[in-house]
Parts: sequence; structure tokens; C-alpha cells
Amino acid sequence: MTKNKPLMYHLTLLAGVCLMLLTTGCAAFSPEAVATDRHQIKAGDYRLDKRHGTLLFKVQHMGLAPYLGRFNDFDIVLHYDPANPAASRVSALVKTASIDVNYPAFSKTLIGPQWFDSGNYPEATFTSTGIEWRDANHATLSGELTLLGFTAPVTLDVEFVGAINHVLTGIYTLGFSATMAFDRSVFGLDRHIPLVSDRVEVEIHGELQQR
Repeated sequence: MTKNKPLMYHLTLLAGVCLMLLTTGCAAFSPEAVATDRHQIKAGDYRLDKRHGTLLFKVQHMGLAPYLGRFNDFDIVLHYDPANPAASRVSALVKTASIDVNYPAFSKTLIGPQWFDSGNYPEATFTSTGIEWRDANHATLSGELTLLGFTAPVTLDVEFVGAINHVLTGIYTLGFSATMAFDRSVFGLDRHIPLVSDRVEVEIHGELQQR
């Protein structure tokens, strides 16, 4: 009898069940349950939840206004030891062909040989070399960035936002934001300076799930 019901009925029923599960999870969430001190972070290995990750970059354009873009495909892996924070390690990988400047034709140009040359250098990578916590929520993360075959040191300003057992996934998850800046010419990415600034500012926001 059920199989004779119209498709719209089943879709509506499914949507209702999903909405019920979502609202139940939201009702179970309490801001007070979020750990906001890095000493409370559970030890272990973490990986980016790509559904909750954003990587933005910004350059100055002709001295007029910032020009923003993003990379849509990237990953972050963290090994964290609260008992020995100096032993914590972070690595990241960015697929340069995933660049998106909200202008498809120019995004395609940027992955070409005169810019990111994604055909020969499909990935940019970051490997941490040290971490120094300044307080319970803020750290300086040192590491090496490799882009277009060049490797150079960079420093990230990291903010630990919070950690909790996720009410929807059931996975222990921590959230963070980070910023850094570097000169693109160091990596051979030096076209149109100073029309487009040498200095690049980067923002990273994401949630890492315990593995």
C-alpha cells in the first residue's frame, strides 16, 4: 500500500524526519558544554571536516580595494598532545586548481602556467616546525610553505575557538581560525607587482574531527 503513495509524499516524509533529527540535535546543544581552553582539548589525531572549512586570500588591487579569492579543495591534519604542546604537529595541503575568485574565466587563467601552474604544481603544502601558545586560546604556529617548487618559512596566528562532542555527528570536534601573510614573490609568483600587491593575506577557518 505504501509503495502506491506518490513520490512527493515520501520526499515530504523524509524531509520531515531530517528536520526532526536536526532540531533535536540543535536542542541538545549547549554553549556551556563547549571547551574554550586549549588545555581541555583531547589528545589525538584530527582531520579537517571539509564541509566546515574555508581558505581565503586577499591582495590589494591597484591601490583601490582588496581582491579576494578562495581555494575550495584543501585539507588539514593535526596531531595534538596537551601534555606536550611542543610535540603537536600540523600539516596542510591545498589543491591549487581549486582556486575561485568568483570570475570563472579568470580563475581558469590563474591555474595556468603564468600563475599557479597547476598542471606542474598541483599542490601547495604546509608543514609545521613549532608551536608556541601565548595564552589559553592563541598560538603562534611556525612552519614551511611550499608553492610552485619554492619552500620558505611562514608564521600563522592561530585562535582555538572551542571543542565539543558534535551533537549531529557524534564526533569530537574542535574549531579554529588562523591568519598569515607572506610575499608571493618569494615563491616566484611575481606577475603584476605592484599593480597587484606582493603581500598576500590568508584566512583559514575550520572544524577538525578526531580520527
